[in-house]
Amino acid sequence: MTKPMTAHALRADAAAPVYPNDLTPALQETLAILADLDFAHEAAHERLAHWDGPEAVKREIARDLDARHDAAKAPYERRLVALRERAHTTSRLAAVG
Repeated sequence: MTKPMTAHALRADAAAPVYPNDLTPALQETLAILADLDFAHEAAHERLAHWDGPEAVKREIARDLDARHDAAKAPYERRLVALRERAHTTSRLAAVG
């Protein structure tokens, strides 16, 4: 016979997300990649800001950096949206359970 759950235990269980085993590592990996891309982008802009080149050239390089950054991030942002949708669906199904 199992012990009845207390109100606190019920709230804790309801708040804890229930994800497939592969979901949390995939979310963490995707967020880490996005953070690394953002850090590298910021560092490139910082180096560019300290470069003594002509302002017009610096603006052109900055636009190129931004375009490359957006392109590099796009697949990981799409993956993150898909993982979040999967997490939401999984948690809804577990709640119905």
